[in-house]
Amino acid sequence: KGFRASLKQREAAGKESTDALEALKERRKALEDRIAFRADAGLSDREEEHAAKRAVRRLRDMERELALKKPAGDREAFLLCKAAFDEAERARSDQIAQTDRYMTNSFRFLAAAYGEGQELVLFLSELSEGYHTLQFVRECGNDMYYR
Repeated sequence: KGFRASLKQREAAGKESTDALEALKERRKALEDRIAFRADAGLSDREEEHAAKRAVRRLRDMERELALKKPAGDREAFLLCKAAFDEAERARSDQIAQTDRYMTNSFRFLAAAYGEGQELVLFLSELSEGYHTLQFVRECGNDMYYR
């Protein structure tokens, strides 16, 4: 959405070329400026800042890909960026599914090995204290964790 908007803004401003690479660079620069402003003003938390920096790295990766592949036009550039985004999202989904399986298998193992006793309670307590574990469960859920 942001990439298309940048191209349209450039067209509306009367720029002769809607060079996709330049639009992407402008978008990245605006995001970097926003990160710096929010950090200086004390308005961003650590998690938000990390997410924004990951987005900047992703935009840089797309810039490199566009510079290497030199697409013929804006549509082709958009499709290249979309394909890169789709691949990253597929990888993320695969990681979520794998983590979910690992967590489920851990609960199954503990239940089979020790029953639903003290060991399972300790394991659940340790998981509940972990920041990243709780983030995963909040965002993605896990049936065995809730059970």
